[in-house]
Amino acid sequence: MSNLQFSINLTASSDEFLKLVTDYKNLPVYMPKQLQNLEIIEQNNGETITEETFFLKTLKISITQQTIHKKISENQLSWEIITGPVKGTKVILSFENSESGTIVSVDTDLKLELKLKIFSPIIQKQYKKTLTGILYKMNSDILYKINKV
Repeated sequence: MSNLQFSINLTASSDEFLKLVTDYKNLPVYMPKQLQNLEIIEQNNGETITEETFFLKTLKISITQQTIHKKISENQLSWEIITGPVKGTKVILSFENSESGTIVSVDTDLKLELKLKIFSPIIQKQYKKTLTGILYKMNSDILYKINKV
């Protein structure tokens, strides 16, 4: 349906980001208002299937979905939503080392149910804003942890 791409430069290392982003049980810490529940359904062969319940404040709705999380390479992750109103959505997260830390790139192929398509611009804007905020919070936590040690 629509493609959303953006990159952000952060100061923490790509290895530290990969550890946090793949620690699925702790993801609700980074989005407590949006991610109401997350359960790990299955883990095997480098894949993790989770079930999440999100609250979309802008639209005042809750959605439940299941997502397959895969590690594509040493610095790339793939998320594919397999149930729910955004079924078929695919996200590729890339973590590239840079002189100042890490360039995190997000490439999303957003699929929406017919009843949600009218909200596509709002959902895209909110998605980018939320994910950017999560990445900045993770960056801060990584740096705090490193400086504390």
